[in-house]
Amino acid sequence: MTSDNGVFDVVVDGTTIYSKHEIGRHVEPGEILRLFTDYVGKEARRGEE
Repeated sequence: MTSDNGVFDVVVDGTTIYSKHEIGRHVEPGEILRLFTDYVGKEARRGEE
């Protein structure tokens, strides 16, 4: 079963960088990573490094 009304928010350091409720749609592939990178900067260390 799927749902259209679920809450899906991504919060980084207390700032919401994505909210399904506010935007009205679910994320597209790669969108969260792009938003995160835009927020913290391209120089941020990633876990796999």
